[in-house]
Amino acid sequence: MFYAVASMAMRWVMSVLTQLQVVGIERVPREGPLILISNHLHFVDPPLIGGVMPRKVIFMAKEEAFRTPILGWVVSAYEAFPVRRGEPDRKAIRKAISVLQSGKALGIFPEGTRSKTGQLTPAHPGAALVAARTGAPILPVALVGTDQFLGWPSILQRRTVQVRIGEPFAFRSEAGGLSRERLVELTDQMMAAIAALLPPERRGTYGDSLETDQPSTPALSPRERGSSASQEAG
Repeated sequence: MFYAVASMAMRWVMSVLTQLQVVGIERVPREGPLILISNHLHFVDPPLIGGVMPRKVIFMAKEEAFRTPILGWVVSAYEAFPVRRGEPDRKAIRKAISVLQSGKALGIFPEGTRSKTGQLTPAHPGAALVAARTGAPILPVALVGTDQFLGWPSILQRRTVQVRIGEPFAFRSEAGGLSRERLVELTDQMMAAIAALLPPERRGTYGDSLETDQPSTPALSPRERGSSASQEAG
């Protein structure tokens, strides 16, 4: 109940205080496991994504957020789960895989923290590891403008905030150990999918990857988005 009410409220607030634009909502698989990946600019990003998505998204959130009195209660009520940043967190990885195996949508910000410049920064390999372990569909999402949602001047101007949704794709499920090089490769492919949705000046670390030949990640057909997804992660 809290998730539904909070998500609806966030969408309403952002629609009133900004010129909210959602592009590509028809690309979101309505059922089955899904890994939603996005850039991260502002603390409103998770509830905003939850508010515009046609299905519930369970987010992986930094452990520190759960130790903050009010914020900790909010993220827990929002059904997020903690991850330790800067080190391998096997418990968080197991939880992420469990979310997908139950046919739900998992939300991850691969950069691990908010960007201070508005540009993409180097990502952590956790999202790629989960994607490779499960073979679950990956949905790239790009946020534009939430970093300008600061203070009364910005609110009074009703600046444009965009949620840009790309085509879902998937990696082939890989059992066994994954080398560091392989995880870097998969991570770069995931971040390139987000970068492709962003304005060139926002692509940061991953801007050059769009100008060179990269291994392609096959997009999923509408049928695959809804049916075979659950089979791959299950």
